[in-house]
Amino acid sequence: MMMEVRYAGHKSYAGFTRLVFETDSAGPAGFKINLDEAGRRVVFYPVDGLLALTFAPVPSVDGLVRGVDFVQEGYAKRGIVIKLGQEAGGVRASRLTSPDTLVLDIYAKSGPKPFLPYGRTVRTVAIDPGHGGAAVKPDGTGGMAEGDLTLDIALRVRKLLTDAGYRVVLTRDKDVAVTPDVRAGIANAARADVFVSIHAGGSFGPMREQAAVLTMDAGELGTKSGPSAWPDQNAPYLPDSIDLAAAVSGSLSKLYGERPEVRQTRLAGVQGLAMPAVVVEAGSLGGSTEGGALAEDAFHDRFARHLAVGISSYARGGE
Repeated sequence: MMMEVRYAGHKSYAGFTRLVFETDSAGPAGFKINLDEAGRRVVFYPVDGLLALTFAPVPSVDGLVRGVDFVQEGYAKRGIVIKLGQEAGGVRASRLTSPDTLVLDIYAKSGPKPFLPYGRTVRTVAIDPGHGGAAVKPDGTGGMAEGDLTLDIALRVRKLLTDAGYRVVLTRDKDVAVTPDVRAGIANAARADVFVSIHAGGSFGPMREQAAVLTMDAGELGTKSGPSAWPDQNAPYLPDSIDLAAAVSGSLSKLYGERPEVRQTRLAGVQGLAMPAVVVEAGSLGGSTEGGALAEDAFHDRFARHLAVGISSYARGGE
């Protein structure tokens, strides 16, 4: 089996450099990644199959990454090698979907390493009820707008998490419109350890009819693209956002009967956050799921309970 890998680009941040590789559908879950400190390199191979080389070698990126090239060990073992500079230390791999992407963060040896891994004890949780203020109320929902639903669920999640010993801050506690920057500012000012935004369809294009858990994507990292299309503030937290998304999706699978898909996308409400962050789509407000119609009180209660369990599971390190 041939596995295709495309080099999507890189970006240098304070304390680490991010390299992004797009893969075919089998790729992100099927790589073995080795850090060879003595040889100053990181090498990754597909676990099964042969790597199809679809990009040219990349010259020196910065002081941490001295180039990206190919390595072949026998006919059936072909991989990609990242040549490390003398200041390079640890490496952390993350996997995104839609499209399937392998993200490698190369960290500097010197200076603090607050993101390898994140490791901050979760004490404060920011819950963001999506939308709010004037909104169209879909037919068949009993006059409930998306902002009404997300606020009702958020209030239930706050009680559940508060009872479990967490401090919870809401970005709104009534039916008012709040801009993405203000939502991020509230969470940052509260020094929240994680951020979870709740939505219910109509916000993310083709995902509007299904439940999903969304993370920020890896950004515009083309080697000649210049500045990223989103601020650097949330970039270091991407690996932990993926872990948070996995925990939430796993817990919600007990409600939906299957795991809501974890996707990457551009999220205006996330880009300014200084913490791991996800957006949870409950589905289409006018539709129904195995957990019941979204507008029904019983669904709100069950969704809130499973969401709170997912957040707590992440906070406990995936227990």
